[in-house]
Formats: sequence, C-alpha cells, structure tokens
Amino acid sequence: MKRVAVTHEDGRVFQRFGHTPQFKFYNIDQGKTYREQIIDTPSKKGHAALTSFLKKMSTDVLICGSLGEGAQKALKAAGITVYPGISGNADLAAISYLLGTLPKNEIVTNEHHHCEDAL
Repeated sequence: MKRVAVTHEDGRVFQRFGHTPQFKFYNIDQGKTYREQIIDTPSKKGHAALTSFLKKMSTDVLICGSLGEGAQKALKAAGITVYPGISGNADLAAISYLLGTLPKNEIVTNEHHHCEDAL
C-alpha cells in the first residue's frame, strides 16, 4: 500500500507547499484507491513542519504545486517521493499518479519561497 498526499484547497492542487491549508490523502493498494481523507494542516506552517506532519501521516508520495529546494531536500530525507509543478484538480492528479502518467518534474519550482511574488 502507498499513501499519497496532495496539497489541497477547494478540490484543486494548492500551489504553495509551505502554506498549504490542507492535504488530501489517498490510500492506494494494488492499483486502486480505497480511501480518501482531507486533513487540515497543523497551525505551524513551513516546509519543516509540513514535512514532519506528512511523515507522521505515513506519506509515501507528495503531489504539489511549487516548493523550494529546501523543501525538496527535507521531503527526500524523509523518504517522501515528490511530484512538484502539478496544478489542476487534486483527484485527477491522484488518478494520473495511479495510472503512471503524472509527470515527475525534477526542477525546483519556487526558489524564493519567502517572497509572495515568486510565483
């Protein structure tokens, strides 16, 4: 079984990892999604707090919009595979992952995570 988390707001992939208001989790086993759950993020934001939260939630894969190099390194160190640079409907992103068609962008998509205009 794999546990996939998508940065989430109003049914869409939220675009700022360090500020995401909630995650939608999908439990996937044998190529099928069998449980979905939306959980609000802890009050403390930032990539370190959110990485710790995802690790505590037994997350294997993160699908998200933008995140900086520091967040990518923290998630990798936590053993979480990251699919950055994804936008649109959260459920469709999870289905694309399930089908093996979700692109795995290896680029840093937000190097200036502290700057509101970086996107």
